[in-house]
Amino acid sequence: MDSFQKKGKNVRTTDEKGEKLYENFTGFEHDEVGTMVQIAPKSLTKIGRAMNIVYESDKFSRPGNTSHYVHAFSHYPIVSVDNMDRPTVVALRGGRIKVKKEGITG
Repeated sequence: MDSFQKKGKNVRTTDEKGEKLYENFTGFEHDEVGTMVQIAPKSLTKIGRAMNIVYESDKFSRPGNTSHYVHAFSHYPIVSVDNMDRPTVVALRGGRIKVKKEGITG
């Protein structure tokens, strides 16, 4: 299992709590576990605030079927990226965001 140290706590990418959250959120078993990437917040560039998040998911659908979701934030989180020209990491901070069974809230 991949892991890294941050402030003395061991964080594993195959964390059962995360897998369970995914399964509760989508209604399906998780497909695969990705590699965890550690990013120092100071290495990110703030580009503004998010008013909404738009995503596609197969949650609560049959495999292969997807739905589009738009979630408007009531408290706008800060959006930061790792590279202004070609972002590979987009981070949302603040905004009271939570991921629950019914989806993203905040």
